[in-house]
Amino acid sequence: MKFGEALEIMRNGGKIKVPEWNGYWFKNGADIWVHTYDGKEFVQTDMGWNNAYIWRTDWEKAN
Repeated sequence: MKFGEALEIMRNGGKIKVPEWNGYWFKNGADIWVHTYDGKEFVQTDMGWNNAYIWRTDWEKAN
């Protein structure tokens, strides 16, 4: 799916990822958070926003 669809999933409390990630993104308040494969969590802006991700079309809902 495209990022706009994935963003809507996050707005509704869901988690999203791209296939090669073992972690996921989720929304908490106004912020987008990252949950990494090793259990760490941080606000997406803490690592710098990578605009290349928003152009991907292989977003999927994470469990």
